[in-house]
Amino acid sequence: MDDILTKHYEEALSKYANGEFYDDMLKAKDEFYLLTGKINEDDDDYELRMNSFNDWYLFQYVTPKHPEPPIFRYIRQAELEENLQLALRTFNHSIFEFQGDSITSKRKMADILHGNKIMISKNATMPGLLKNDLFIGRSLKFNGEHYLLPGLTILPKEAKSIILKECETLRLKRDLRQEFSFLFRTEYFKTKFKRFGHIGFQRVFDYKYK
Repeated sequence: MDDILTKHYEEALSKYANGEFYDDMLKAKDEFYLLTGKINEDDDDYELRMNSFNDWYLFQYVTPKHPEPPIFRYIRQAELEENLQLALRTFNHSIFEFQGDSITSKRKMADILHGNKIMISKNATMPGLLKNDLFIGRSLKFNGEHYLLPGLTILPKEAKSIILKECETLRLKRDLRQEFSFLFRTEYFKTKFKRFGHIGFQRVFDYKYK
């Protein structure tokens, strides 16, 4: 990310994952595992998935006690500049496809769920993605440039056609709650596929049953 975004991301995470908020963070982790499946420390994508938890906890986790996610509370207390506030408040949670294939387009992403194209800033550190990789992630737009948050969930190529079809259906509905439900179900299916891939991706990535 941009250095300023990274600074505030890390400060917010440090504040709201420790001290008086430590128990909240532990409860959030249990909820995240219910939504996305249990992550094992020996998984090859463990770090990326834990980064996904951090992203979700900071930007999306709410409770009756705290109806705003931690990042909103941090923004208010830190009295950030307006453009920085806007960047941190308007994250984009979606399924992306990495489309880089040359020097000029190596940072190109397709936002599959919303039907947009974005170019990741040259100032951003890029994750190790291969062309046509499909992944769940969150992006921010700051000063006209796009950045990915640290958490990514790489999706299996076997299920790509099924996932793309679901994205097309949801794109027409423009329902944010349905989108979030779909994204967390897809992440859960990824975890399940990692554990039970032998039963076939069609049976794992089954969106017909709620």
